[in-house]
Amino acid sequence: PKCTMLLTGWRNMFALFNNGEIHHCGYTGAGENGINDESWAEGSVRVGYDGARRNRGLVSVFKGKKCVRIASSCENGDSTHHNAALIENERGTLDLYTWGYNAYGQLGQGHTTSHGSPRRIDWDEGRRGRIIDVWCKGGSYGSTYVLTDYGRMYTCGYNGQGELGIGNTTNQNEFQTATALN
Repeated sequence: PKCTMLLTGWRNMFALFNNGEIHHCGYTGAGENGINDESWAEGSVRVGYDGARRNRGLVSVFKGKKCVRIASSCENGDSTHHNAALIENERGTLDLYTWGYNAYGQLGQGHTTSHGSPRRIDWDEGRRGRIIDVWCKGGSYGSTYVLTDYGRMYTCGYNGQGELGIGNTTNQNEFQTATALN
């Protein structure tokens, strides 16, 4: 396989390959490696699927699935990263998966508990549109941004200075429409 996307940052690295696999190296204090294991690997691990390191149970979230885009807040200079992946589904659209640090709800999963393995976000394509891109920012003060084919931006996570664009400064643990962008 050939690397098609590389994200590097504070003590870690993510690589997306043309076969749809995601690999992680380095820091994983909040489960950034996506295999539900917070120990640092000596080499790379396959995110969302790890058949070798069974100390916390087999993770097979991405087995047989193809990732087309990754996002991570790993570029910032601290140790609290969160991540996202867009995975092709059987309908020909993209499913959003998130994992890692989640103190501000930046995973968009409806709570603030960190997760060490990817979890699919329920997404109403009829109401919100099909997901076409995703970005993560911030480290400690993380936020996630999703763009849909309706031309709308949805955001969640830290919002202390109103950076989510939703008209207030309240952190959001579920995706909200960025009204400032409409």
